[in-house]
Amino acid sequence: MVQILMAEDVPLRLILVDMMADIPGMAASVRLAQRAVFDVSPEVRQAAIDALRQRPASEARQTLVNALRYPWPAAADHAAEALAAVGDRDAAPLLVALLDKPDPAAPYATKTGASVHELVRVNHVQNCLLCHVPAVGRDPVTDVDPFANRPLQTYDVGYGGPKTPGGGRGVWANRVLIRADVQFLRQDFSVTFPPGGSYSSASGLRFDFLVRARPLKPAEVQEWKYQAQPAAPAYPQREATLSALRAITGQDAGPTTQGLAATVPARPRRGRGDAAGRLAARGDAGPA
Repeated sequence: MVQILMAEDVPLRLILVDMMADIPGMAASVRLAQRAVFDVSPEVRQAAIDALRQRPASEARQTLVNALRYPWPAAADHAAEALAAVGDRDAAPLLVALLDKPDPAAPYATKTGASVHELVRVNHVQNCLLCHVPAVGRDPVTDVDPFANRPLQTYDVGYGGPKTPGGGRGVWANRVLIRADVQFLRQDFSVTFPPGGSYSSASGLRFDFLVRARPLKPAEVQEWKYQAQPAAPAYPQREATLSALRAITGQDAGPTTQGLAATVPARPRRGRGDAAGRLAARGDAGPA
């Protein structure tokens, strides 16, 4: 349901938020937090925040905190707004722990050189095989890849499957079937362009957005190595974290980690509930 409706126009995305609000449990809270962070419509984000106010703050906490480390700064701003609106004071120790971390959009060292986290977009219609496994035989829950063609020698003319839009038979004639129930990866959010259009409209084009780790080219590695390192961390996501801390604690202890740590209670010990929250924030809470 989320996969289908997240790229539709605003009225349908508002219906999605209403449906999630009616479902109890952490899985639905995680989906609402994701709408509050990633939706491009302020109206939809506000509706998601309003729904989160009526739910236990702990269910969405880790998802919102993790979004403060997202490479796209707008997501961190939205997460800070949601944490402030919900008033989750128990998230404060987690936020203080983020302040000394490096810029999530900056390069970082790896065993083979360096990489960088980047937000990328994928054309939804033209990249079925990027996310889905090809179907074999009569697998359940299949759909047709509208762009990938099968080699001529693989046509199965003996299979009396449904007709393609062009009228051919066989296993969707020369088209590749995919399994809609098997995914290699899941996007963080989807947007239909131009904004306000619907995926079913002729002018609408859906893109799925996700974060990749791109290895730097040798020239980029050399440039990165010789860059001057700032004396203190300073990047948009850290500013968003500071903003959230000021809002939920009602105090402004300055930008330093030491000053803020003195005004915030110690970080709570992790229990089974926190482990469930970490799984849910990674999208393992099950479908909603």
